[in-house]
Order: sequence, then structure tokens, then C-alpha cells
Amino acid sequence: MTFIPFLKPSQHDDIEEKQMPIELNSMIVRTGNPISSTLDDEIGRHIWGILAEPCRMDDLCNRLSLAYGAHPEQIAADLSPFLEGLRDEGLIMLVE
Repeated sequence: MTFIPFLKPSQHDDIEEKQMPIELNSMIVRTGNPISSTLDDEIGRHIWGILAEPCRMDDLCNRLSLAYGAHPEQIAADLSPFLEGLRDEGLIMLVE
């Protein structure tokens, strides 16, 4: 069983903040103030492990392409909404 962190809901959830889109050159990393939850999906655990260190979106797509045999462009298309959901939950963030 793999444990992944997630943040407690903010008291300011009603305030919308415009976020930059996650693009191929975006640098992504997990956030640092977690509490634990489980992640049962193999690919999700793989992504979560990679994001322990800052990783560019295109590098993440290439690594997943090598591991799972899919085209990086298709992975990017499928991965973007997943990562945006993680970001919306405060699990990952974009870094420079």
C-alpha cells in the first residue's frame, strides 16, 4: 500500500484563483504539507513517485511513454486533466 499526501480543505475555497495551465515545459512537484491517503492505481503511484522531485511535464510524459509503451502526445493529453485535478486539490504545484 502506498500512502500519498493531500491537504486539508482551505477555509478560502470560495475564492477562485487563476492558475497557469500545465504545459509541456511546466515544472511540477508534490506539495509539502500533507496528511496521508492511499493510491491504489499502479500508474498513479508511478507518477506520484516521479513527482517526489521536480519534473518537467514533457520529461514525465517521456518517462511514462517508455514505461507503458504509449505515445508521449497521448500521455500528455490524458495526463493534463489528472495533474490539474491534483493541483486543484493542493497535491502538486508548478515550480520555476
